[in-house]
This record gives sequence, C-alpha cells and structure tokens, in this order.
Amino acid sequence: MKFILDCISDTHTKHDYLDFQAPVMDPEDVWILVHAGDFTHQGTAEQVTKFAAWLKTQPHHHKVVICGNHELLCDDVWLSQYKEKMQAALEDCNLRGDVIGAANAEAALTIPSTNVREILKDPFVHYLQEEGTEISGLRFWGSPYSRRFFDWAFQVEHDQGAEYWEKLPEADVVIVHGPPKWHGDQCPDLDDRYKKVFVGCPDFLNRLRVTQPALVVSGHIHPGFGVTYDDGTSVQAASGICMVNAASLTDTYKPHGLFIRVTLDENKCITSVVYKNCAYV
Repeated sequence: MKFILDCISDTHTKHDYLDFQAPVMDPEDVWILVHAGDFTHQGTAEQVTKFAAWLKTQPHHHKVVICGNHELLCDDVWLSQYKEKMQAALEDCNLRGDVIGAANAEAALTIPSTNVREILKDPFVHYLQEEGTEISGLRFWGSPYSRRFFDWAFQVEHDQGAEYWEKLPEADVVIVHGPPKWHGDQCPDLDDRYKKVFVGCPDFLNRLRVTQPALVVSGHIHPGFGVTYDDGTSVQAASGICMVNAASLTDTYKPHGLFIRVTLDENKCITSVVYKNCAYV
C-alpha cells in the first residue's frame, strides 16, 4: 500500500488549467489531492463555490484543503475587523458630507461571511482549519495561518508565533499556508526587488523540529515553489522533514505548469518526490 499526494497551492481561481494524470496504482493505494490555500482571490461565496465544483471533478480518492490569506471572507475575525474600519469610515464620511464615500462604506458593512466549510462539504473533501483528519491511517493536520503580512486573512502576529504553533500536534502530513523559515519562503524584498529575503515563520520551523512530520506542505510565497529538507540542524539537508512549497502560480500570478507529487509507503515514510507537468497550461 502507498499514499500518493498531489500537492498544489495558490491557484487563485486558476485551478482549471490543472489536469492530473493518474499514477500507477495498486487497488489498495490511496491517491490524495492536497491544496495548501489561496484557491480564491477574496474568498467570496461565488469563488469558493466554483472551487468546490472543480474539486468534485478531480479524480483523486480524497482531497485535503485549507484556506489561505486570500480567503478574506472565510475569516470571521478579518471580516469583523474590516467592518469596524468601515463603520468608522462611514461616520467620518457622514461628518464630512461625503455621500459617495458613505454609500461605499454602507455597502461594505453588508458583505456576508463565506461559510467555506459548508460549501466544501463532501464525503471525500477534508477541510481543515486548525484541526486534523486521518485517511487510511495517514494523519493530516492543517491550518490556514501565515505570518503577519499587511492586512490579510488568517494572520499570526510576529511576537505570537511561538504561542500559536504550540498547538500543532504530531501528524504525518502538516499543511499550513505560510511556510516555515528557510523553506520555500524566499522572495524579493518589497523595497529592493534585487534583494532576496526569507519571510517564513521561525517559530513554525522550531515546532516542526519537535513534532517531526514526514511532510510539510505550504504555499503563500509564489517564488518559493519547490522542495527542501530539514534535519533539525541544517536547512540545506539532503534528508529529514520534507518541506514542499506547492504554489501553483508565479509571482505575476501566471501558471507555471507544475505540481509536486509525494509518495509515502505504508509506514508513512516518503519514497518519492517528483515534479510533474500538468497536461496543459
């Protein structure tokens, strides 16, 4: 028996281009699609519904999905804070007699939250939001959170990372939208495009070194697409925890045409990690 995981992330409504060629499988093998978040632009009900419809057409036995920072309307905390800002803006516009601004603020106050769990509800779709699931004995744990970056959804403040990641339990596969420090987190500096910076969470990495999953799947940082390993002491290790950044789009939001397929044996040990071409782009 083996587990075959097709890892993708950050499709931003462009998942239709993906076409997965079925692997060679024995009858007892389990084929799983993993999406590490940002399947929409803003997390509207319409965008999530289209994603849910696409998921149902995929041939995998199971699909495991988390949200990301772009699923704004799926994060009740983000939406509540946004509406507080819009209420303040409305009061300010009324004081200044800004009719157009007031109308826009009033409209923003009526934006509904998106019940992503209900929309994705399906016997073969496992939606994880700071929770785990088990598929044929393979333990998954998933979280939509990433390190604070501007005003996006599902954010962990920089000084609260250690406290937050303490809740991460032992699992075979961890799926978190934001990558750990040094692994798939390199991107251009906002102030200098020629300078590279590592923006992942060090507290997340520290916790992973304690729980020791076989596989970590993230996204969020589009230029970080690829595979690295961490042996607990070196971020340039040839073995150890397999860290996959599965971002499916480039930093200009164009499909690059690849996904990462990870195979684990019945003992939950990784036996193969390969980059696969999509059937079309």
